[in-house]
Amino acid sequence: KEFSTATVASSDCKAVISWTSKDLGAMRYEIERKLPGHPAFQKIAEQAGTGNTFGAHHYQLEDDLTDQPAGNIVYRIRQVIDTSAAGLFGDYINTISVSLATSCVSGNAVTLLPNPTRGDLLIKIATLHASPALVVRIFNTKGQLIVEQKQSKPPGISFVDVPMQRFPSG
Repeated sequence: KEFSTATVASSDCKAVISWTSKDLGAMRYEIERKLPGHPAFQKIAEQAGTGNTFGAHHYQLEDDLTDQPAGNIVYRIRQVIDTSAAGLFGDYINTISVSLATSCVSGNAVTLLPNPTRGDLLIKIATLHASPALVVRIFNTKGQLIVEQKQSKPPGISFVDVPMQRFPSG
């Protein structure tokens, strides 16, 4: 950690993560991202280490933020070392964040996560304009209405959480 530095900057719905760390070719980096409103980090990329001798190297990754919500986006970089005898060892070398002032919505879209689901259903709704009377309706395979939620939605990306455990599968 003391041998690494990292920065992130955003422009035109892209984040550029730059970092310098001491490594060699047998090492790699895992870059993780946590979006506004999400509880956990998700791995978005890997970068192999370089060189035959242990030394400082500079890396850069561009992250496309199209259709991501506005807010604070946190990145963390994990350096993974193959120690061969003991297996893989990894440690987070840096955590950095960038604030996305506005959503980078490219058009209207609805995404169901995960689909199918056995637990909660997360509905990601992206709109270019505000929807003061948004209605989300979910029907079962027989065409029967099982969920109806009404809410207002600002422009950009919003999430609707629908608990599905109380319903039978299908």
